[in-house]
Amino acid sequence: MDNPIIIWPKNKKYRIFISVILLAFIVVTLTKAYHYVKDYGGCDLRTSVTGTRLLGTNQSPYFYFWKPGDNERYLAPGNKQGELANGNVVTPAAMASLYPIYNLPYKYVRWLWALLETGFAVASIVLLAKTAKTKNFYPVALVIAGLLCSDIFLAEIERGQMYLGYCFSFSFLYYLYQKKEKKYQVISGLLAALFIFFRPFAGIIIVPFLLAKEWDWLKGWMGGLALGFLLLVLPIQKYWWQYFDAMDKYKQMYFDKIPLQLTANNFSYPQVIEGMYNLTKVKGFNVYVLGTAVDFFNFIGVNPCIELLYGIFLILIVLLSYFFIKAHQKIKPEAPHLFLFAFGLYILAEIFSPSVRAGYNGIQWLFPLLLLTLNTVVSRLQLLLLIFCFMLFHNFPIAFSKYMQAGEFLLLAIIFKSCCNKKPLYPV
Repeated sequence: MDNPIIIWPKNKKYRIFISVILLAFIVVTLTKAYHYVKDYGGCDLRTSVTGTRLLGTNQSPYFYFWKPGDNERYLAPGNKQGELANGNVVTPAAMASLYPIYNLPYKYVRWLWALLETGFAVASIVLLAKTAKTKNFYPVALVIAGLLCSDIFLAEIERGQMYLGYCFSFSFLYYLYQKKEKKYQVISGLLAALFIFFRPFAGIIIVPFLLAKEWDWLKGWMGGLALGFLLLVLPIQKYWWQYFDAMDKYKQMYFDKIPLQLTANNFSYPQVIEGMYNLTKVKGFNVYVLGTAVDFFNFIGVNPCIELLYGIFLILIVLLSYFFIKAHQKIKPEAPHLFLFAFGLYILAEIFSPSVRAGYNGIQWLFPLLLLTLNTVVSRLQLLLLIFCFMLFHNFPIAFSKYMQAGEFLLLAIIFKSCCNKKPLYPV
């Protein structure tokens, strides 16, 4: 049997050498990110910003389309005239929270958001490093270099997306929970419930805590849900109705495949928007669209209904929950077990949703892979498998293009296998 190993260079010179190489990769990546933020307008961020600025106006953040004569602060060149919705997928809670920042001139928002997303990445690493039970230096270096030095990270920054914020949320929830004190577990549950109002898929993470009967966390979760409705739903409920209406429109576009009759612009966008010349520029990356369950059904010639998708998803939850419970009949699940299982279900919820998953979505994997490598005594076989899956997934330094999704599926298998392990993840 392959013996577990603690993968930490015994020779100080090796540690320094690997650290210098990793630092060089990070410096090069941050230099690229700086130029991409400077040279490109951040098309996704612009859509979120213009939508948020419409709060309190007589226009909908989800269905408004700019036309000549309107204020250029509401102009997002990436919005296609004539579509069923304008491309804004940010929840009303997120818009209300970001409203003070997004009302700044866009050139400041662009840089602030890039710094904030980079800060989320650094904070996630620091928080998880503080919880480390092992010294798996090589795998951790692989995860950091593979994700934060790849096009997945650069696309996240250039587009102005917020998936690193979701990654940080998971990391912070875990950091609080693993302290094992009642007050921190209650706070973790409360924040997990509030997370739902910013990322609805996050509702699924309650499952492992229900299975493990983690009552303190669940009490916090219930309190957070009530607080979220009072603060983040009731005062702005009209925008929530618009949000769900917009999500239904995207379902019609991407799932029901309703043919679009795009209205051709009979006008030209201004060359300079809010003093910037680059809002129409978009950088191409070596990152591919991640598949959904709909894509897999279509690949075999089946056009599934939404009820079939949700039915299969429910069956998967039941089966995975059964194996999770069976694995922990005698040994209480540890914090890594719970959060790895929660993240795996969260990704499955994305896969079975009737929507598009962009490649930069993969940056969220920073959380479970760091959690796994920092809290697991890794065997040589497991390490080789992890490296193989990760290479397929992150397209760095070699691009495997269409095999990116295969890599994600294999990573999911590793995550579920680890959280359903009957043995402790690390020596006690």
